[in-house]
Amino acid sequence: WHELGHAQAHRKFGGFAEIHLYSMGGLCVGRGRNSYTRQESMWISAAGPGASIFLFGIALAIHWFTPIGERSDLGRLLILDLLFINGFWTAVNLLPVLPLDGGQIFQAFMANKNPRLPVQVGMVVAILVAILAFSIGQWPMAIFFGYLAHSNWERGQGTHHGFW
Repeated sequence: WHELGHAQAHRKFGGFAEIHLYSMGGLCVGRGRNSYTRQESMWISAAGPGASIFLFGIALAIHWFTPIGERSDLGRLLILDLLFINGFWTAVNLLPVLPLDGGQIFQAFMANKNPRLPVQVGMVVAILVAILAFSIGQWPMAIFFGYLAHSNWERGQGTHHGFW
């Protein structure tokens, strides 16, 4: 649903999109337009998390209004997984770390102000999340955010004025 949210936003702004699904997530690639305005880019980036939050709301309503005793074990597990994936992972995805959606939104917002700030903030936030994840024993999350910190560092090296 998340990538469909991005794709629908591309369509709303006159483009179309291809969705690629991978083992660790997906990617919605816009086609049909050479560029989007800053506001359109922010809306496109926010549409995926918006779709996830909508699905989270549906799962939460089912969780609240369906008596637990009337759900099968599979149904209970499905609702809890939907809440976790569309709640926790959406919150993670909205962190201002490139290339996550929160980083894309922040980058579009800062485009005309300070183009280096999104990679600087992204690297710092990614390092902090990696340290937190490491400290609570969440190795996969620590490795993932360590990789994102490095990725933001590399992006920053490509700017005209260096990273800092």
